Amino acid sequence: MTINYWSLRVTEFVVRSNILLITAVVLLSLATGVLAGGQPHTGLYLLLLAAACSFEYFLHHYLKFILSGNRNAPEKFSWLLHNLKAVRVIILLSGAVTVITFLLVSRTVMLIVLLTGFFTLLYSLPARGEGSVFSLRRIPLLKTFATALIWTVITVYVPFADAGFVETTGLSLIFFTRFLLLFSVALMFDLRDVAEDRSAGILTIPGLAGRRLTLVLVSVLLLGFMGASCLLPVAMPDRLLPALAAAAPLFMIIFIPRLWADDLFLALVLDGSLVVYGLGVLLG
Repeated sequence: MTINYWSLRVTEFVVRSNILLITAVVLLSLATGVLAGGQPHTGLYLLLLAAACSFEYFLHHYLKFILSGNRNAPEKFSWLLHNLKAVRVIILLSGAVTVITFLLVSRTVMLIVLLTGFFTLLYSLPARGEGSVFSLRRIPLLKTFATALIWTVITVYVPFADAGFVETTGLSLIFFTRFLLLFSVALMFDLRDVAEDRSAGILTIPGLAGRRLTLVLVSVLLLGFMGASCLLPVAMPDRLLPALAAAAPLFMIIFIPRLWADDLFLALVLDGSLVVYGLGVLLG
């Protein structure tokens, strides 16, 4: 076996297993307290968010696999096919942990998670196509915005709600800064998936604006993210360095078109930028 083979297998495992997404939701939640000028707040809510993230993403991809007309052909299902039993176990375990931890957190956290989970359900189900009459997927241009907004709410408001502080002086700025980063990443994912979304009848921002305008928008959002980061109530290096570390690989993707050829590498960089940002804030 060559080094390239094993690096491909490792990359595929990291991306398909949602390790980066689960790590990102935990690190971003912990980073919120630091950006407010305090300490990272730990608690049972972190296990709830990690389990819920794992459950939602695994269940969504599993349902897409089940509902696929030709389940053996698409390359995107190859990893799932080879790990089908493990995926089923993860769905059951993460679902059970989500329910148990949900019943143990504070009522405010319950309410936030319940509302964001409800809107996620309205958008995600059914797993394929335009969705039912109640599906938010039928609303044009909503996909990117909804994804970024839900992630922002759970990684900014849930930590404060769990700590007993729903409002703080810098919370609105933290929310705005976080949303700019997440919206940028979500736009780039939607640009990657524009053909699939179009075939499913889903109109996204990249599907309407096209590649060039979408990348210009992402660039503006990233510049806004770095600018807003400079206003956060922490020391300047702790504000700017994590933002630069997260934005740098995203700008690399924007200005080097050939990097879009490998979906796994692209997902690794996009998800990894969120991990880098959260880790950078905590280590700063």
